[in-house]
Amino acid sequence: MIRLLLVDDQDLVLHVLAATLGPEPDLVVVGTAATIEEALRVAAETLPDVVVVDYRLPDGDGPTATRRLLQATPGLKVIMLTGRDDPAARVAAFEAGCSGFVAKGAKLDRLAVAVRAAVEGCG
Repeated sequence: MIRLLLVDDQDLVLHVLAATLGPEPDLVVVGTAATIEEALRVAAETLPDVVVVDYRLPDGDGPTATRRLLQATPGLKVIMLTGRDDPAARVAAFEAGCSGFVAKGAKLDRLAVAVRAAVEGCG
């Protein structure tokens, strides 16, 4: 099972992500968070394999969240989820250490594919 932490400041988005990813046979949502600080705390408590993090959060951006999460939990995989699908956002995400990048406008199954690819080392 791939353990997931979902991070987005919009409650509706968190519920949609959990409802979409939770039923997948190889995925389990172990926690959610709305801020970077909360994500760090929940990650320490739940030990996820993958964190799906929004690009924009109330206390910073996705690249900052990625750096902090990876520093706190080496080996963690981070997938950036964003409504800002532009080259600069992609570069910032991957430079921060993300294993994948998914636009919010993508089909729902794209996120599950990205999560699995990150764990398999293909992201």
